[in-house]
Amino acid sequence: MNVDLEEIRRAREEADCLCTPAEVDAALNQLAADITVRLQDKNPLVYVVMNGGLILAGRLLPRLPFPLELAYLHATRYGHALQGTLLDWRVRPTQDLRDRTVLVLDDILDEGHTLAAIIDFLKQEGAREVHSAVRPRSSIR
Repeated sequence: MNVDLEEIRRAREEADCLCTPAEVDAALNQLAADITVRLQDKNPLVYVVMNGGLILAGRLLPRLPFPLELAYLHATRYGHALQGTLLDWRVRPTQDLRDRTVLVLDDILDEGHTLAAIIDFLKQEGAREVHSAVRPRSSIR
């Protein structure tokens, strides 16, 4: 993969700022508070959907003041294309999911097909309940 650094610099310079750092921090604090209320007594297994959920996880997890187990998975419908229908598991969940509470962290929810397939898989593997934290594309200005 050949990376054009000038193209990356140009894109960053031309990009519009959608939210201030303070707005992002406030949203993350609210999300963490909501998750804490719901999951603080459940020792959840938190799955980060790679690669998109990595930044969210890095910013959100330090705000969760309760025990949890962290893991990752990598599934995509798109590969290198802009759309697709077949779920491609790059890294499947490896933890025992039986009777676990699971939280899935991802970046942006487009149509929801990939996240729905991930949640279905986790439930089929025995998860008691599966929650997700993801930003819907419709909320992006």
